[in-house]
Amino acid sequence: MKLCPEVEEDIKEHPVRRKKKNFADDLHDLNNNLKTSLQKPELTSLGRLMGFNKIQVGRFFDLLRDMKLKYKFGPGRISNGDENDLSMVPSKQPIVLFPTVCSINAQGTCAPPYIIFPRVQMRPELLNGCPPGSDAIAHPSGWIKYFIKFTHPSEENPILLIADNHSSHCSLDTINVCRSNSIQTY
Repeated sequence: MKLCPEVEEDIKEHPVRRKKKNFADDLHDLNNNLKTSLQKPELTSLGRLMGFNKIQVGRFFDLLRDMKLKYKFGPGRISNGDENDLSMVPSKQPIVLFPTVCSINAQGTCAPPYIIFPRVQMRPELLNGCPPGSDAIAHPSGWIKYFIKFTHPSEENPILLIADNHSSHCSLDTINVCRSNSIQTY
């Protein structure tokens, strides 16, 4: 099939057909041409804003380096844990939120989600449609035991768990369970 000369020229000059020097050029073009926001911006608390500055970030990495040297953590033994509130009803103003704890290590291995339902009794059907291996409880304690089940920390092979200052990460019970199971929290 032969194209008319005008169409052939348009195809040759199409931006998709131009060769880029490298990935950085593509990324630069994408950054310059992106005109829409991909997600709704979140409000940041003053406390979070004050904690995220050059001095605090430097302290974080200094302490992280010291812990890595002291305990000899490999990439598979450093995990980041965080919680998110999920809603079972898709709407702009969710009525009931379900905290969900997730963790992933520096090698990319992740523990399945752990969902905390605000109810008295846990029913197995509440996990219908969840990712394989997901678990849940009907009260807010116990997520660290679930983390231990998937990471298998020991004195010979401790874990570094990096988490924010959420109350569920900083409770005395959680800290004691971490200490008795060779989990260093940061």
